[in-house]
Amino acid sequence: MAKQKQVKKNAPVIENSPKAVAAPLQLPGNFWKSQGWKVAVLIIFGFVLYHQTAHYGYVLDDTIVITDNQFTKKGFGGIYEIMTTESMTGYFGAQKNLVQGNRYRPLSLVTFAIEYGVFNKMKPGVSHVINISLYILSCIFILRTFQLLMPDKKSLMGWFDIGFAASLLYLVHPIHVEAVANIKGRDEIMAMLFSLLSLYLFVLHYMYGKGKSYLYGALISYFLGLLSKENTITFAAVIPLTLWVFGGPHRNKAWNGLAWLALVSFVYLMMRFSISGVPQLNQKITDIMNNPFLEMSGGEKLATIIYTLGLYIKLLIFPYPLTHDYYPYAIPIMNWGKWQVWLSLMLYGGMAWWAWKQVKEKQLSGYAISFYLITLTIVSNIVINLGTFMNDRFIYMPSLGFCLLLAWAIWKLGEKWGSQIKEGAQLALLCVPVLAFAFLSFIRVPDWETALSLNQSAMRVSGNSARANSFMATALFNEFKETTDVARKKSLLTEAMPYAKKAAEIIPNYYNANLMMAGIAGESYNLNKELKPLLSDFEQVVSRRPDVSFVTEYLKYLHGTGPDLNQMMAFYIKVGKTLMEKKGTEDIKWAAHYMKLGLELDPNQPTLNQMTGECFNLLGDTQQAQMHLSKAAGLR
Repeated sequence: MAKQKQVKKNAPVIENSPKAVAAPLQLPGNFWKSQGWKVAVLIIFGFVLYHQTAHYGYVLDDTIVITDNQFTKKGFGGIYEIMTTESMTGYFGAQKNLVQGNRYRPLSLVTFAIEYGVFNKMKPGVSHVINISLYILSCIFILRTFQLLMPDKKSLMGWFDIGFAASLLYLVHPIHVEAVANIKGRDEIMAMLFSLLSLYLFVLHYMYGKGKSYLYGALISYFLGLLSKENTITFAAVIPLTLWVFGGPHRNKAWNGLAWLALVSFVYLMMRFSISGVPQLNQKITDIMNNPFLEMSGGEKLATIIYTLGLYIKLLIFPYPLTHDYYPYAIPIMNWGKWQVWLSLMLYGGMAWWAWKQVKEKQLSGYAISFYLITLTIVSNIVINLGTFMNDRFIYMPSLGFCLLLAWAIWKLGEKWGSQIKEGAQLALLCVPVLAFAFLSFIRVPDWETALSLNQSAMRVSGNSARANSFMATALFNEFKETTDVARKKSLLTEAMPYAKKAAEIIPNYYNANLMMAGIAGESYNLNKELKPLLSDFEQVVSRRPDVSFVTEYLKYLHGTGPDLNQMMAFYIKVGKTLMEKKGTEDIKWAAHYMKLGLELDPNQPTLNQMTGECFNLLGDTQQAQMHLSKAAGLR
């Protein structure tokens, strides 16, 4: 009888069918009663770090998904259009496919539309509080899920357990500030939240014997994650891996989970393809702001990608300084002669080897690294060109793997002490990165207050980014438009112009940089009436981007103000020569455009008539050519 009781107590299987079935694990006691104080710590830390954002407005890509999105601004009436169109359609008015593939992330846009429907306008403070709340909720699911995955060897009641350490580290990590403080980052938060919820429900169903409703809930949560952002699809591998590593006698059910997730993924992809089209992975993107690898060879592209993957590791360990801008060329073009590339490659090779070795032994360290590598794949630029070299928000999901690994390392170090001081030592070790990360997050959050503060912070890190320089010029220009003091207006324009010029120096054909340069030059002339610097700046812009329509419009306005004729003619002649020397058909057309503009001001200018005639000859318009050449001959 004693032997029977011993078997019943410790046996991993029960006999209730012709084949042995693993007994489900026992859920620990009331979570809220035993772990409520840990949840309270997460809530308090979360709101202390991010409460400032409740007073912030819209910045950066909030324009695309909220303030200038016609579907979002319809409120409840826009939900159907959000769900049935590609995610940029509400902003552009049509599907543009500006980056490789397309974007179908309707769920966060639906929440913005609901906010608009409830309040009849957008309230950024409410949106920020929702982001914070969803972020904290994600961390609570990290706490609960990893406590359930490791109940046998990690304390659920004491000060330290892996789930609590990982959730706290994840909560305070500065790399997440971009996703939380930028309202648009809700797609990242929701994708992670629903992915974690799906994992949690799978664990309850397969390891703790909860009914089919938990399985259905897990699949629905996974589908909602996919509708939030496509990187949720990596959890189709993460969830089976989790069940296999931590499932013990239940690990064979990982294959069942994989089959269900594959089915839901297939349904989602068919839905996505029918709405936004099948992504054309061979699509050629010629705008460098949507394809940062445009001017690189294949070897340079791969080397640069490997280098940026190494930067992610650096930012996870030492997350300072941070920036929202990694556009060309904040990240330099790399090649295989750079030691940084080889260091990164060796790091990732070592991580992959260690993960493989430790996962086979069902070890947490291997699982944590595998989690990081799996969720990183889709945002690595290896699978698909993301339109920028890297971003903090890209590792919002993979960073959980790092936090788990760091929590494991702290736990292992604490194990070296005796049992009486072990948890105290672990807690002390945990406090070091938690307090350091919390401080860095706290000082990072204010960068997201306004467009100006955000771009000022970016310039401290991304000074060689054409986009960051152009956006800084734009932010100062917008400040200029809202200022009434004339001295302050002049100061803002003087401060803005070098940023616009540097952006154009980095990428000469960058349209926005040239547009800003022209706009600043025009407004400066309105204030100081100095024609020479205006024409000098316009000349630089036209030589690079003659299609900046603002220049044409402003020159026509200038004609009506009686400008100095000699300076104007010298400008048109020089611009015409510069464009003709390029010898391209489009360049010659633009040369003719500007010279005819000059002839509107002075139809009898002989040099302009001669050059215009030569342009039309090159373009094959002999009638126009003869007219201008004859007039030029008669004027001499």
